[in-house]
Amino acid sequence: MTPEDDVESYLLAFERPATREAWPPEQWAGIIAPFLLGEAQKAYFDLEEEAAADYPQLKAEIMARMGVTTTVRAQRFYKWRFNERQAPRSQMFDLIHLAWKWLRPESQSPAQMVESLVLDRYLRELSSGLREWVSQGNPTNYDAMIAQVERYLSAKDLEKSSRYLGPNQRPKVQRSEPEATSREGVHLRKTDSRTPLPLKNDHFGGNSITCFECGGKGHVRARCPNLPEPMQCGLGENPQNFCGLLCLAGLVEDLHTFRVPVQLNNQHTVALVDSGSALTLVAGGLVKPTHIQEHHTVGVLCIHGSTVRYPTADIEVYVQDRLVKISAVVVPRLPYSFVIGRNFPDFY
Repeated sequence: MTPEDDVESYLLAFERPATREAWPPEQWAGIIAPFLLGEAQKAYFDLEEEAAADYPQLKAEIMARMGVTTTVRAQRFYKWRFNERQAPRSQMFDLIHLAWKWLRPESQSPAQMVESLVLDRYLRELSSGLREWVSQGNPTNYDAMIAQVERYLSAKDLEKSSRYLGPNQRPKVQRSEPEATSREGVHLRKTDSRTPLPLKNDHFGGNSITCFECGGKGHVRARCPNLPEPMQCGLGENPQNFCGLLCLAGLVEDLHTFRVPVQLNNQHTVALVDSGSALTLVAGGLVKPTHIQEHHTVGVLCIHGSTVRYPTADIEVYVQDRLVKISAVVVPRLPYSFVIGRNFPDFY
């Protein structure tokens, strides 16, 4: 392999003689590995030994490292231009190869190829910002693309509406209350941060979907508005920055690796080191009211899709006998009094 090689062409040039000579497929990865170069070689090195020995997995990892995705293949197909100075037949075959790599008729059914065409046409009609966001997710089917578009538009609407709320108009925290009953007679659990949201009809007409969490109609458990909210997570004001946070508060209860003792305002507490949070968060009870900057707020997008603006505060915290000064987001409730996010000095 050389730096000038096209990675797809190179792998295809290997696969054809390997198939013709009937080399055992389980040996393909070991045969080609010594000849790889650059990012392809790094892909082989970074994979676990078992995965690296599996040629389909190795090929998929190499393609991902080289940025060769379905979206990229479609872009290459549409960027093709005829050149009068080159042989027409050769250019026709170039275009055929681009279409073949994109639609993969050898492994896709006609319905799947139609889906690829529709997804690409749909993607090209999106606005530039939305198209960039969706392309990063590399959706491979209708549902995946629609889900990404809806998430982006929902975040934009939530952020837009939150900007019109002043510091004193932010949603108030609701205290724990007894169970409420929906119109269907189903008991809905109230958390200490949210009241039960109204049940909406599903996208397939009517209330045919039943939630396994609360028994309500019109939504599934993953989107149940009555799930307890374990924590808020901050990722700034950019709607493209979805954290995809998995709440580590419950996962690391017995693991001290992610917890560290800190001292803030002469109070000793335990902080959670959370790679899922882009910003450092502090519980409201640890910050003096005079230090809270109500005029400087940050939009916090939590895993449940709701965005709330919280104030910030410049704090001084001792971590492992070292003083750190940082601007933190002040959240009324947190499972830990202090959550160390990725913007914290020496986080890694």
